[in-house]
Amino acid sequence: MRVLMVPGLGGSDDGHWQSVRERELGSAAGRLRPRSWDAPEQADWFDALDRQVGADTFVVAHSLGCLAVSAWLANRGRDAAVGAFLVAPPDRSGPDFPPQARSFHPARAALPVPVTVVAPSDAPFVGLEEARTLAQRWGAAFVEAGAVGHVNAANGLGAWDSGRAELNAFLASLRLGPSAGPAVRVERADVYDDDVRRLIEEHLRDMHATSPAESVHALALTELAHPGITLWAARDKADMLLGIAALKHLAAGAGELKSMRTVTTARNTGVAARLLRHAVGEAMARGYDRLLLETGTQDYFAPARRLYARTGFHEVGPFADYTPDPNSVFMELGLELHRPSLP
Repeated sequence: MRVLMVPGLGGSDDGHWQSVRERELGSAAGRLRPRSWDAPEQADWFDALDRQVGADTFVVAHSLGCLAVSAWLANRGRDAAVGAFLVAPPDRSGPDFPPQARSFHPARAALPVPVTVVAPSDAPFVGLEEARTLAQRWGAAFVEAGAVGHVNAANGLGAWDSGRAELNAFLASLRLGPSAGPAVRVERADVYDDDVRRLIEEHLRDMHATSPAESVHALALTELAHPGITLWAARDKADMLLGIAALKHLAAGAGELKSMRTVTTARNTGVAARLLRHAVGEAMARGYDRLLLETGTQDYFAPARRLYARTGFHEVGPFADYTPDPNSVFMELGLELHRPSLP
């Protein structure tokens, strides 16, 4: 998979998150090459997209680039690209739309490939509800980015880490398939937050009730706080905790999934799959070529084993410091689309 950056009017300067990401990806990324960034013509940008986008290309667009990409995808059909990540699309009918870009028009119907639209709550060129309407019209997933302005270097975002996380999760979903369930956000978690701590403690109690002590490999609070481990929480719109997952760094090129747990009321709703997708996306972003895990052999763990198998994990032998154990099964997911081929 190749990633093509499509900036907005004027292009993206060196401090823009698109430029930062392009440098990180090296030869796996490119940038649209129209005749002009400052006097743009949609027909010319279409020609550039025709030259530079193929069926194995994932498009990351910003601002005016979103309008061009949406219209181009609608015109070219389902095999035009892998998908698109569209950030801060402007409202063409708005009073602040630049007059030199009047030849640009957004798609007016559902797009033929998977798309995520990301919109700030305080964007200068489109209201949040107008952006949400665009996403609905395009059949796209919608992510509210918070108060980050026009999502460019002038807003001091740098690499825009939260946007990177959303992009990684979307790319992981393309690899793993979408998950059903409630709208949730996944964010870094503190093990000592009250609701997170209670869920970890519940998880540990259940592990000890299910397996012999010598076969329990769940991490305690202090272990999850180790700097080599990243913990995430899934929360709903009301900020209720739905689940947690962690990623532990192993040797170069590998990570281990730890502490996958959903609250009782969120089981069988797609929350676990959403957390798993997020962890896989982060593992790929780190350049890992393998993601490993240990889980139990008892019936209690059967739903988890089925989820991992559906995702592409397969059984392997013990890894890292594990030893053979009749109460443990070890699994591995090969991350063929790891960096630099995939952000």
